[in-house]
Amino acid sequence: MSDSVEPVSPREELPAKVAPKDAAVEKAPKSSKSSGSLVSMGGFDIDTNARLPALDYGEVKAYKALSKKGETGYVAYVSEAHLVPRHNKVEIFQSIISLNNIKLEKAGSAFWPEAGQERYIFVYFSNLGKKLLEENVEQALGLKNEIVYERILKPMAGLLQDFRDRDFVHGSICATNLYNGGTNNLSKVILGECLTTPSGYNQSLIYEPIERCMSDPIARGPGTRASDMYAFGVTLAVLLRQNDPLDKLEPNEIIRKKIELGSYAAITGKDRFTGPILELLRGLLHDDASQRWTIDEVVAWMDGRRLSPKQPVKKLVAPRPIIFANKKYLYPVMLAMDLQKSPGELKKHIEDGELKNWINRALEKQELFERVEEAITTAKNNGQTAGYEERLVSMVSMALDGDAPIRYGKMLCYPDGVGSALAEAMVLKGDLNVFAELFMQNIIMSWLKFQTNPTVDIGALVTKFDSCRMFVRQKNIGFGLERCLYLLNPEVRCLSDKLKNYYVLSPEDMMLAFEDMCQNGKSPSLFIDRHIAAFLSVKDPKIIDSYLPELNSEEHYKKIMANLVCMANIQRRSQLPYFPGIASAFAGQLNVMYKRFHDRTIRDKMQKSVEKFAAEGDLIKMAALLENPEVHQKDFQAFKSAMKEYDDLRKESLRLDLKLVDKATFGLATGQEAAALISSIIAAIIILFVSFLFLSGGGVF
Repeated sequence: MSDSVEPVSPREELPAKVAPKDAAVEKAPKSSKSSGSLVSMGGFDIDTNARLPALDYGEVKAYKALSKKGETGYVAYVSEAHLVPRHNKVEIFQSIISLNNIKLEKAGSAFWPEAGQERYIFVYFSNLGKKLLEENVEQALGLKNEIVYERILKPMAGLLQDFRDRDFVHGSICATNLYNGGTNNLSKVILGECLTTPSGYNQSLIYEPIERCMSDPIARGPGTRASDMYAFGVTLAVLLRQNDPLDKLEPNEIIRKKIELGSYAAITGKDRFTGPILELLRGLLHDDASQRWTIDEVVAWMDGRRLSPKQPVKKLVAPRPIIFANKKYLYPVMLAMDLQKSPGELKKHIEDGELKNWINRALEKQELFERVEEAITTAKNNGQTAGYEERLVSMVSMALDGDAPIRYGKMLCYPDGVGSALAEAMVLKGDLNVFAELFMQNIIMSWLKFQTNPTVDIGALVTKFDSCRMFVRQKNIGFGLERCLYLLNPEVRCLSDKLKNYYVLSPEDMMLAFEDMCQNGKSPSLFIDRHIAAFLSVKDPKIIDSYLPELNSEEHYKKIMANLVCMANIQRRSQLPYFPGIASAFAGQLNVMYKRFHDRTIRDKMQKSVEKFAAEGDLIKMAALLENPEVHQKDFQAFKSAMKEYDDLRKESLRLDLKLVDKATFGLATGQEAAALISSIIAAIIILFVSFLFLSGGGVF
């Protein structure tokens, strides 16, 4: 074998090179440095000691930033580790050019000294000024109609049209996220940031439609243009009204007020609006999303068109109450909200028929009666063992209120918000069993069955959660809840403990992070764990899926080889430069691979070639060399021949040993055989010679 073995992979041919030998690896943190209190990101420096609490939004903290050119007037928002920022919307947000929208200058990950790890950061041009309303005061500004119309409604309507044109949902429209632009006369109102948290996470309950109010903030889902229009309507009402009728009320009380009175009456309270503004607020605060005004209808209203009045939604109410947990309930939706408080009593009401009688006789809704019956049957199908009461509560509450979020245990979530909730639970080390049960017991599928909202994409959700149910059943690396997380939340960073100090959003980011770790002497024994395997499988299945059996193998050499090949696949598919740090880390673990070769010469040449490629950082050639089937086949054939030769020699040795047992006769038989053979040869020669003379006529005598 020559010093260099041709790199051929049995699964897919790997190119010999992806970058020049002297290509430098960009190390993670990719675009960040920390010098004293300054954190560099792109063309900006962020001062970690210069907090701007007046610009904080919810849990997200604001810091002073300046450009590398020395220009001031920038603010940086630093995302929290357990929240998934909307970095996938950065390009769309930057394309929205409006004087009334905060201007995004830069977004990306940077090492944040206070956290000791990378965080995702958004840098905006800070021309915001002051908030129109602080979060901890009564939400009522009492502005005049004409001021709100001219200085807030008109410019914001234009901005909402831009959002509509780019299919962008803001998710954080509210009075506490509106700024005066540094003017006292509201001549330049600016809408604040919305990308550092999941959509709707920072929204107060008053700004969310009734159904989204019921969900945990982390699990409200991405929101819609209809929810943005509702938030816009509440914002206008807050700016116009003199009093806040929902001030100091508990969250459930706010929801109940909205259900009983309707959103318009609950939000406006004792304030009386007349004429066109009344029509506008009623249209925007309509509780039926399909009937709620769109931005086109708002623009038409601004142009002077008078639209047909929207009739408020009347929630189903019974003429007589049902008693549950010593409280009277007339509304099925309110009963659904409180079933979790007393699962045992719900079971009792079902067994004695009280719940069905109330639905059948008081509400007289056959469709609702059938849904509740189906919910009870579904809950019983999995057996009345541990978890039955919890499952029963979940099913019946979904049947009573088809628009509400999934209620299971202490979780309140919409299906498209489960991914954000799961990410938060994993980062904060919360209870993950509830998510496994959610998938395994088909709770989400039942919610989809009872769903009455026509805008829900049921087909896509069924496909996703069917996959999640299958993943949870499999315990191997590459599956489990980790796979569910990255499937349901493509924007989440890789949450592997190995990468906890890095903000990894792609396989390329992962390679840069590992290279930085290895260069700093912190290389892991094996690179791929459960999170990384699931992350790669979702991001690019061709990188890893065919090697999952090896990653799950009990044989250590197979795990090492699978790790190396997957890393090489990323380097090849992404056309990345060389990684000498990662390659050196692998080179130190490959003795177990060399031992698989029987020929010492092949083994030595193989090791020298691998070490050469490792010094260059060429993972592709390292993997191809070690996985080359021709080399393995030649080595095995040579080993097989050597074994046969050894076996033949061993048998010959045994025969000789047996003959040496009787030394008196040893060699006698062989000598006799040799003598007989020699005599035969001599006799044959004599006969041939005599025959030759006779035939030649000479005669012998």
